Amino acid sequence: MKAAIELRSDARRPTDHLSTANTSNINLPWARQAAIRYVRLTPSRLRVIVGSMAAMVRRARHDPEEPGRPRCAPQPVARQPIGRIVGLLEKLLWTGGAVLVAAAVSSSRRAAQETRRRINSPLCFDGSITEQEFADIAETAAQGLPRLEKVHADGMTAAIHVRSNSGLSTWVARVDFNDYGHLTGTYWLDTDNTDSVIPEHFAKSMQAEIRSRVGLSRSGN
Repeated sequence: MKAAIELRSDARRPTDHLSTANTSNINLPWARQAAIRYVRLTPSRLRVIVGSMAAMVRRARHDPEEPGRPRCAPQPVARQPIGRIVGLLEKLLWTGGAVLVAAAVSSSRRAAQETRRRINSPLCFDGSITEQEFADIAETAAQGLPRLEKVHADGMTAAIHVRSNSGLSTWVARVDFNDYGHLTGTYWLDTDNTDSVIPEHFAKSMQAEIRSRVGLSRSGN
């Protein structure tokens, strides 16, 4: 009976292999000792195998395709280089600037054409103000202007010549009342001295007199 118990006890463990094992493996569980002895795997090799299996599991979780099925390589994300982006921005800026310049040139051209059309309109002095009366209005408005040298009228345009503060030169201001061939009080001012208030004062004086006479003429009709 005692011999049978000893045999069954020995059957639960490897028979004589553990007795010849190294003393460094004495404290390991008997199953791990047997695996290391029979398969001849070191702990480092076990770690490599376990790591490889874990990597395979992770890939399987992220890729539901069947094992062994070829997978398409991930397409790289297209990235534009900084230089190309800067070049594109420069092109956009140049294009926008060109559009603005073209619009400004077109607007200036239309304004110039409209100015020519207005100036070239035939003059029509009606009964409210004659050409001589327009010249008299210019003479009256110029009276009292400082450093005034002369004033003259040509058609529906009046011009004044004013001596500079230093007295060494003379500048000119022209007031055009030609509103497409009619006198309405609207004027266009052109002056050599934009810092002086004399041209604007002269133009407003003439404007007030012209509108007064045109208004009286219309009310009389």
